[in-house]
This record gives sequence, structure tokens and C-alpha cells, in this order.
Amino acid sequence: MEDILNTWRETNNLAIDFGKELNRIGYFLQASKDNKDIEEVYNDVIEKYLEQVTCPICGKNNNCRHSKECWCHNVIIPKGILDIIPEDKKGKACICKSCIDKYRS
Repeated sequence: MEDILNTWRETNNLAIDFGKELNRIGYFLQASKDNKDIEEVYNDVIEKYLEQVTCPICGKNNNCRHSKECWCHNVIIPKGILDIIPEDKKGKACICKSCIDKYRS
């Protein structure tokens, strides 16, 4: 049960941080100016969130916590792996540890 609660807390904290980042870059203000309805805003936020947590190579969850405590801040990313990321996905999300390990082997 404790593991489930910890996972829920981490996910919730990530969602809060993501919302703060969208607010910082002016997404919600612009959505209001564009007169977007709540469903459209919700769908945009979910799409942007999923884009950040999805590995651009395999399409699975990259398990990135988007903080300095994350595993991705302590691993060396092989330079060549960046070349296999599709152009439209470059710079949008972390590569998962599994893809990094597969690339190295």
C-alpha cells in the first residue's frame, strides 16, 4: 500500500510541477485569451504531459521525474543515440533507461 501511495504522490507532484511550468510559459493565459473551452485546455495539457513522459524512441514511459533527483541526471547519454530520435520528437522528452541500455549493448 505504501508503494502505491508513494507512486500516487510522485505522479501528483509531477502533474503539479507540469501545471506550474505551463503557467510560467503563459499557456493558461493564452488559452483564456483564445477563449478555449475547458475540454480543449484539458486535452492540450494531457497531450503536452504525455509528450514529456514518453520516450521518443520506444514510446514507453521514460520514468523521468523532471528534477535534479531523477535518474536521468546521473547517466551519461551516448551521443549517437540522439541521432535516432525522430526530428519531431527531439528536445521534448527524455530517452528511457531501457533504450539507453539497449543502445549501449
